[in-house]
Amino acid sequence: MVNLSYILRISMLAGALGVLPSCGSGSNPQPNAPSLPETGNLKSSAPADTLFAQAAAFEKQGEPNKAFSLYKKIAVNHKYSTQAPNALYRMAQHYEAEQKPQKAFDTYQKLISDYVHTSLYKPSLQRQINIAHATVEGEHQNQFLFFNTKIPSSIIDTMLTQVLSNAPYDSTAAKSSYLRGILQEQGKSNTKAIQLYRQVTRTYPDSVYSGEALYRIGNILHQQSLQGNTNLDNSRKAIETFDELITLYPSHPRSKDAKKLKATFAGYDTKRSLEIAEFYEKKQHYTSAIFYYKEVLKSSAKASDYHKIASAKIAALTSEPVL
Repeated sequence: MVNLSYILRISMLAGALGVLPSCGSGSNPQPNAPSLPETGNLKSSAPADTLFAQAAAFEKQGEPNKAFSLYKKIAVNHKYSTQAPNALYRMAQHYEAEQKPQKAFDTYQKLISDYVHTSLYKPSLQRQINIAHATVEGEHQNQFLFFNTKIPSSIIDTMLTQVLSNAPYDSTAAKSSYLRGILQEQGKSNTKAIQLYRQVTRTYPDSVYSGEALYRIGNILHQQSLQGNTNLDNSRKAIETFDELITLYPSHPRSKDAKKLKATFAGYDTKRSLEIAEFYEKKQHYTSAIFYYKEVLKSSAKASDYHKIASAKIAALTSEPVL
């Protein structure tokens, strides 16, 4: 039975890049077929051309598995033929159509590694980038397909790292680097996420993702400051990060969000300092308690209840009145 669904998906993949299966030999490609690879060490091979034509015919008949078997035979047994990179590309597209992004990614990588001087090198890079990004973004509809397959985060990170290694100066590199941070943040590895976001700001300072990375660093620190830590270091670092975002990227959409979050810190820091001071006082850690009561004095108005409470507490703990 002709597999119309498969034909539709594979045609969308190929057509969007201007790449359709070749039905003839490498020396006489059909219209819209992939141009032949740059020669280099590759040679025209009649057996490989015949296999490729047979595989393309199977695809048109809706027999993708039979086609895939022949493409694989070309890639393995005729790897020095001009059809080898074409066959690998068709194999990778087959994996995409079958919702197997990891296998598609690895197959594109083989083409990228082994056939760098061919016309399919750049299209393979782009497809590989699209796959890596889509796996992080979840059930994300890229230009052609839905990727619903669950892939371990360690494998996805390896994909993103490989993409960055293949094309460190590509226009998509900043996003690849940023998505590595997203991946770690989603996995609750906040320390690693902050490190990766910082890497984005250092390596790609002119990218829109640099401002986004700064906001995410600040937000992580802000959330950590709300989780009961007995110091104000995270909230202060968050404020510093938001200030950095607002200063360096004033027109970035996240600057407004940073200003809003930053405004919530003023009262919170005073309240938090008081709670920490009272915590240490109950534990009879009086030196630490006095330190945080003094922090309350620094961040509160003299007429405020916070200031009055802290003043009284310091006076009681030190037997010295506080002005």
